[in-house]
Amino acid sequence: MDGIIVVNKEKDLTSHQVVNIVRRALGTRRVGHVGTLDPLATGVLVVCVEGATKLSPFLMTDDKEYQTEIIVGIASDTEDITGTITEKMEVNSLSQEEVDKVLSTLVGDLEQLPPLYSAVKINGKKLYEYARANVEVDRKPRVITIKDIKRTSNIEIKDGLAKFSFWTHVSKGTYVRTLCTEIGKRLGYPALMSGLTRVRSGKFKIEQANTIEEIQNGTYKMISMLEALSDFDQIELDNKTEKLVLNGMMVPTNLVPSSADMIVFKQVGQLVGIYEKNNFNYKAVRIWKQYL
Repeated sequence: MDGIIVVNKEKDLTSHQVVNIVRRALGTRRVGHVGTLDPLATGVLVVCVEGATKLSPFLMTDDKEYQTEIIVGIASDTEDITGTITEKMEVNSLSQEEVDKVLSTLVGDLEQLPPLYSAVKINGKKLYEYARANVEVDRKPRVITIKDIKRTSNIEIKDGLAKFSFWTHVSKGTYVRTLCTEIGKRLGYPALMSGLTRVRSGKFKIEQANTIEEIQNGTYKMISMLEALSDFDQIELDNKTEKLVLNGMMVPTNLVPSSADMIVFKQVGQLVGIYEKNNFNYKAVRIWKQYL
């Protein structure tokens, strides 16, 4: 039962609630997820089952794509529609040209301050725990990358607020609600995120995602660990490398038909280990020999 289930998370469910649904449906406690989605968000949540829970570190660095709805003219303490409104400014007009110009200025590396209401840890405590206790804490900006961003709807202005949707391709660790705040700032208004759908996380797309109902009734599709790692060079064990790998020992590069920095060893269609190049050897990062 080792593998990946791509879940299409529903609105108002936490990522942890999705994990618990999968645990009950599959009858195992060894379930985890890669990349948290807030309750407001929907879309791709990558869930790892049994031995695949050890894959999380190798999937968390992947870039992501989102479809987002933004409201310009109001701001909140959580930077999204679920928070307490902290600022208002009437929007009477906002052209597509203005919006598109601002979006184009965001492409590239940006410094982003993690939201107060987020799971980022400082001194072993999550930021939202400080926020709920009304404790101020020094947040350090992080460098993120906006690889691409495009408006995907017309701009609707109603009751002094402007609303539109956009698609964006971003690096790991990007907070899209904070991006919405930055878009508003560059337009000269407060702004917040009112909707979010993750359409891709790494190689996993929303078209592959299973619904909660499909998971509960057993009609879901599970992706094998090797398939999840298909972007890595995959090397079949032979009589020269088998004993070394199964014992987690270093493998000389001259025994490996690859020059990649990170490789996968497999045997009989099963993942055995992930190795990283270290000078003239490949060093074990993770071994799954118990699954042979």
